[in-house]
Amino acid sequence: MARLKWFIPLLLAFLFGLYLSRFSKESKTFENSTLEKISPSQTTPLFDAAVDQSLSSSRGKASVSEPDQPLSEGTLIARTSSLSFLVSDVRFALSGLENLTKTSQGEIINSQISEEGQTGRLLASLTLRLPSDKHQNFLDESRKLAQKIVWEETQAEDLTRQVVDLEARLRNAKSSETQLLRLMERSASVSDILGVQRELNQTRETIEILQAQLDNLGKRTSFATITIYLATEEGSLPLSEEKWRPLSTAKNALRAFIKLIKLSLNIVIWLAIFTVPVLILLLIPLLLLRKILSRSSLRRK
Repeated sequence: MARLKWFIPLLLAFLFGLYLSRFSKESKTFENSTLEKISPSQTTPLFDAAVDQSLSSSRGKASVSEPDQPLSEGTLIARTSSLSFLVSDVRFALSGLENLTKTSQGEIINSQISEEGQTGRLLASLTLRLPSDKHQNFLDESRKLAQKIVWEETQAEDLTRQVVDLEARLRNAKSSETQLLRLMERSASVSDILGVQRELNQTRETIEILQAQLDNLGKRTSFATITIYLATEEGSLPLSEEKWRPLSTAKNALRAFIKLIKLSLNIVIWLAIFTVPVLILLLIPLLLLRKILSRSSLRRK
């Protein structure tokens, strides 16, 4: 009986230890299968939370690192201007604007010049981009080339909030990339590494998109775009709206005469080729008929 009293507690302890070991194995199997089933689209919120929790002890209160050269220092403005000038000499004014663009360290995006119908009035347009700090000086100098300013418009768009938002999202994405790289170093199984790699690829793609958007806004705020339209002032136009070109008129008259001769010859050719065979075909039955009638009259006699 004494042996039975010792045997029952030992049996219970053995069974309890066996249960604990089996429960530990099942929990590890469940964790591995969960990592394998996670898709890239599902990992974004849950995976970042797990990464933050796993690295909280090593990071402490350290926040994400700031970018090397943030754009959001002060107010960021994108300026665009449009002007329309009347000038005495369009070509001279266009050349002056091109030289002014070079001295302002700008670049010409588009330049066009054309002649308006029968009046001979020249029209031109010039689109350029130059540093924002030289925007106002360029406008002041360009006005000196105009005899009359028809209209002028300047638009200023504040991009500060967009830039700040993009910079914050970019910092968070780079922080997630760093955390994922650390987590990959600590991953032991192949399934864990593959799951982290999928999330890392998606995070890096997000970083590239955000950086491209930020660079584009940076160019818009660093450079101003100006479009200038030029037209010849009415007082500088010639007295006669239509230019008299006697040589051109003589050529046009000669061309019309040649066309008339060609048309007459074409009619003669058509008559010669088409009418003669038709007349022959019509004369043959008439001649036959006349011959028959003449024979019948002779017999009667």
